[in-house]
Amino acid sequence: MIIVILLYRLMMFRRRFTLAIRPEDLQVKNATIAAERIKRIYVKGYFKPVIAVKPRGRLMVPYKYCFSFADQEDQAIKELKAWAGQHQIEVRGSGFARWL
Repeated sequence: MIIVILLYRLMMFRRRFTLAIRPEDLQVKNATIAAERIKRIYVKGYFKPVIAVKPRGRLMVPYKYCFSFADQEDQAIKELKAWAGQHQIEVRGSGFARWL
C-alpha cells in the first residue's frame, strides 16, 4: 500500500499544470474551487514554496490542491494573495497537513 502511495505521489509530482486565477474561483490541476468553498491558503517554505488550498469542511488539504510554482514564485504568490484578500480568504505562512 505504501509503495502505491509513493508511486502515485511521484507521478503527480512530475506533471506540469496551470493554475488559473479567475474572478470567482481557482482552477488547480483540472479541479475548480469556488472562492466561497476555500477556507484557507497555506504558503510553506521560502525557497520553492509549496502552496496548499484548504477547502471548507476538510480536516486536511487534499493532495490535488497542493502545488508549487515553476518560476516567478514571488509574483505568482503576490497575485494569489491579492485574489485571496478580495475574497476574505486567510493566507497563512505555516505548515499544513495534507491527504492523498
